[in-house]
Amino acid sequence: MKNNLRNHIKKAYISIKTIQSENRKEEADKVEMYSEFTGNYRKLPGMHCLQYNEVMHDDNGNQSESKVLMKIYKEKIVINKRGSINTCMTFINNTLIPFDYVTAYGSMRMETDTKELSINVTEAPLESEIEINVRYNLLYNGSELSFNEITFKVRIGDVTL
Repeated sequence: MKNNLRNHIKKAYISIKTIQSENRKEEADKVEMYSEFTGNYRKLPGMHCLQYNEVMHDDNGNQSESKVLMKIYKEKIVINKRGSINTCMTFINNTLIPFDYVTAYGSMRMETDTKELSINVTEAPLESEIEINVRYNLLYNGSELSFNEITFKVRIGDVTL
């Protein structure tokens, strides 16, 4: 049914906090990054979907953009990026999952080793919230590149687009 409210696209406000370190025991090498995006939210059977454009700036002032589609299930999240970076990363508690990380310079086969994933959804008539916390190792050729912690906080507005 086209008028079914759960299929309506709503405005989403996404804030992301990332902590990355080469060694999770060393406080000195931790790098924290914060970003905020506005996108679209849609609830579908068995999942919540977020779409937004991720705009990043490098140290030289260059800008790159990727379209992000995040599918949030009860016990996993799948993040698809298309644009300056092309990848599809899946996070499931205590699971090692390979993925391809494709840039303009080439492709790398990598793995996420998810140590912890928590997904909390609070649904309300006017404004809902989703909070996702992910702790994982990023591996390349079986070696740990970095330990990462990401927190996604999503507010879903009451205005249907």
